[in-house]
Amino acid sequence: MVWFPSAIGTPLILNKTSTSVTITWGSSTKTPNLYELYWDKTTPNTFEKLAQTPSTSFTITDLERNDYFQLRVGILTSCGYGVYSPVLRVSMMRVPGVI
Repeated sequence: MVWFPSAIGTPLILNKTSTSVTITWGSSTKTPNLYELYWDKTTPNTFEKLAQTPSTSFTITDLERNDYFQLRVGILTSCGYGVYSPVLRVSMMRVPGVI
């Protein structure tokens, strides 16, 4: 039987400053090799790989006050790719209802 990684839940904002945001997410039910972060900063629904990390958190730096982006996390193991997390929408401005 081949095991494929499971979904990890929606990423959350752990910390936010005026120029950075730290994102965290749950771990997979199995130990992944890497988590891959994808973001959509310019073209709607066009996600580009931002980073790979073995950690369950990541800090995005050099952001600007008016930046708005969507972020999702995927899992990569020796068995393949898992299901992407739900999308987290991030606004660097203080807008009611948007984190």
